[in-house]
Amino acid sequence: MITVTGLVEKKDIGMGVWALVSEDGQTYELLSCPKDLRQAGLKVTVSGAIDDQVMTAAAIGPVLAISSFEKLS
Repeated sequence: MITVTGLVEKKDIGMGVWALVSEDGQTYELLSCPKDLRQAGLKVTVSGAIDDQVMTAAAIGPVLAISSFEKLS
């Protein structure tokens, strides 16, 4: 389990991919991104696990399976 703080981004790859760019610059692809999290520029803290069994067409970074998240101001 990891916890990451950063900004949500929508990447224009295929139909669109939701990503989290951490404060240290690491990009994570958000697996099954919840609707409440789908807002580009939103600052959040996300907890979850890296799912290395999933391969995606986007290939923008590790795939993060979200357990919980908190919107920050």
